[in-house]
Amino acid sequence: MRYVLINKLTNNIVEKIIFPDGGFKPSPEMLPNYLELIVDEKDVVTDYNMRYDEESQSFVSIIESDKDNPKVSKELLDIKLAIAELSEQKDDEILNIELALAEIVEGGLL
Repeated sequence: MRYVLINKLTNNIVEKIIFPDGGFKPSPEMLPNYLELIVDEKDVVTDYNMRYDEESQSFVSIIESDKDNPKVSKELLDIKLAIAELSEQKDDEILNIELALAEIVEGGLL
């Protein structure tokens, strides 16, 4: 028997395998909300390339598409778009400042 932490943000991919050495039993209260503690009674989990399938209530090997969470991917895309927009605004402001400085220099105000 072992304890397995799954990451609910990444489609229930195995995050950590905990062996009950010395009678240690992790408690769900010790964990952040995005991690869930599952007891692996039959020692099915052998490595981190597995995920917990909630429908079958068992651990299965992951495929490449399991690694992407659509909600997280959309949020990441939204963040990247917002950063790009802010960067573009900053570039426009810098260009405006440079143009203003060039006009000042050309006008002989400095």
